[in-house]
Amino acid sequence: MLDNLDEVRVFVQVGDSGGFSAAGRVLNLTTNLVSRRIARLEDRLGVRLLHRTTRRTSLTEEGRQFHERAIRLLEAADEAAAAVARRASALEGRVRVAVRSTFVEYGFVEELVHFLEAHRGLTAQLLVTDEPIDLVGEGVDLAVQIGELPDSSLVSRGVGEVRIVLAAAPAYLERRGRPRGPADLARHECLRRLGRRPEASWTLVGPDGRETVASTGGRLECDDSAAQTRALYAGFGVGLRPAGEVRRAVAGGSLVHILPRYHVAPVPVRVVMPPRRARVPRVSAMIELVRAVVRRLA
Repeated sequence: MLDNLDEVRVFVQVGDSGGFSAAGRVLNLTTNLVSRRIARLEDRLGVRLLHRTTRRTSLTEEGRQFHERAIRLLEAADEAAAAVARRASALEGRVRVAVRSTFVEYGFVEELVHFLEAHRGLTAQLLVTDEPIDLVGEGVDLAVQIGELPDSSLVSRGVGEVRIVLAAAPAYLERRGRPRGPADLARHECLRRLGRRPEASWTLVGPDGRETVASTGGRLECDDSAAQTRALYAGFGVGLRPAGEVRRAVAGGSLVHILPRYHVAPVPVRVVMPPRRARVPRVSAMIELVRAVVRRLA
């Protein structure tokens, strides 16, 4: 039973070099180590592969037969390794990514589509979930974490922060007027997150860096970011959105940036992955894609 190709590689080199010392020089191994590996290989196979004398080393009949097949075995192994390396460096193969629904709202899917169009040999599997997920058990290469990272044995890497600002549609402001300060939010339709407790206030960072707790009014609470976004753009109320998104929406006329001197504390974004996955080129490239999305939102 062969379970160590290094021993096979040493044997082939001994056969090619004609001796243990010469093979050791080629492989940068001591003569004793070469001898031990050959002895282990012979024990595994149950045959003698080499004739050893004080003057020379030669292949036995079984050794000649095994030498021929071993060369083909090593060539096949090297070819397989090279094929995997070429595939990885060309960003080929499958990458499995898990993101929260909020990140989908932030435009990740559009960026992923462009990425796949640029790398035709790459396949992506996208899991959208707001529930905790077992990355190793689910075979996930990379997950995007928004907010604080829970204690984990996974590898994590920061990719930036998203600054959150206040915005409303022009139609809403025409009906209700523009808030002039945080205290005015209590009299407006604030699109609030639905959780275990009512979101009765927003904590805003002011121009002096101090936090202000602003009471929020409003008749709509929702546990889905996409639904909140639709209500915001439809002109129902005031919402919290990434600064980069609001800049583009203001330029297009669909939103107005309100209370521009205030914002929510930036939200950190991290990628988490099983150990050593970041070394895989297609996973490393996906990390940079996430970083680019976050940079666009900041």
